[in-house]
Amino acid sequence: MRKKLVSITLLQKTMYNARARATLKMKWHFFIFSTLLIVSITHTSLAQIQTSKSIITSGTISYLPSPDAYFGVKPHYHSSAVAETYYPDLWTLIDYIGATHLVGAPRRNWIDEAANRGIKIMIEYGQAMTPETMMDAYKSKENLKAHLDKYNIPQYRNHLGVWAHDIVVEPFNNWDNETDNLVEVIKYGIQYIRSLDPTHPVTVSLNPAGAYYTGWTLPQNIIDKRKQWISRFIDSIDFLTYNFYALSKRGTWAAPGDEFWRDTTAYRGLLQQQFDQVLVPASKGKPIVIGETGVPTGEYTTPAGTVTFTEQQQADYFRIYGEESRDRSIFVSVFNLIDTLGATERYGLFNPQNNGKMNIPKVAASLVKNYLSIPHPP
Repeated sequence: MRKKLVSITLLQKTMYNARARATLKMKWHFFIFSTLLIVSITHTSLAQIQTSKSIITSGTISYLPSPDAYFGVKPHYHSSAVAETYYPDLWTLIDYIGATHLVGAPRRNWIDEAANRGIKIMIEYGQAMTPETMMDAYKSKENLKAHLDKYNIPQYRNHLGVWAHDIVVEPFNNWDNETDNLVEVIKYGIQYIRSLDPTHPVTVSLNPAGAYYTGWTLPQNIIDKRKQWISRFIDSIDFLTYNFYALSKRGTWAAPGDEFWRDTTAYRGLLQQQFDQVLVPASKGKPIVIGETGVPTGEYTTPAGTVTFTEQQQADYFRIYGEESRDRSIFVSVFNLIDTLGATERYGLFNPQNNGKMNIPKVAASLVKNYLSIPHPP
């Protein structure tokens, strides 16, 4: 196959300024590349160190977000090791898929850069997924206050790069006293963040904790439990954030024979039930955000067995998910932007090669914007 090379030099201070981006958008909007395209990026960092990374793709490319098309992605941008995987082309990947909102760690430098690009970030402060693995910060109000104080949250007042503050990701729910204590700590944290930055919404990333279920049709007792868990937070948060994976009838714990692609009608039915019988009524009219959803590609091993998903099946998952979420004005954020180097769970829209120096888009990368976007910001 014949190859074309397009080289873009990203210079310090002028990197992707508004005029350059507008020109690039004007030239590449609706442009179809029928041959293999290699985009090589040279970036001069603040330390004047140059590195080179590439994106390789073929087929139709949809680079540019429309002003009336909003969806998000979770870059999983936390550790410095992960950051190295993205830089210098994190923003190139974001531009490529057209995301308008991101979810990630409280790093001032990337929040500033997001503001420069008209992108907003939901800041995550930690996780409390199980009593054994949750961060010490969520064990008491004093611990949480000390944890939040490390991030100088008042600096984000009126910051254009901030979308919201997410106090905790997927708090556990064992329907016990330990859960009750966690809920009280989280509610304290919500009010404390709001006192530090009253200019941005505060939320909690919930999930079906305490009400997991194996099956494509939810029984009423599971529906009731999921709504009950949401009810413990909904009056304290500004919008409902809920992480919901439906890649199998066991959620993320897929087993052979359970995969969504084997019965897309049942998969669609589960989404409809979760949206219409759980999230919409439990939200009390507040906006609904799916904080995470996705499906891995390649071989995927869970405690229930080993399954395989293709890139096309990943794209089909987002297509059906978007058909149902868009109809209900539910904002969706994809998990995640790229496959984490060395991880066995390849949920990313890009496949990093050569230690992150080459990022290859999967089938869904150029499609998720059209599949998931809603015409208004969350």
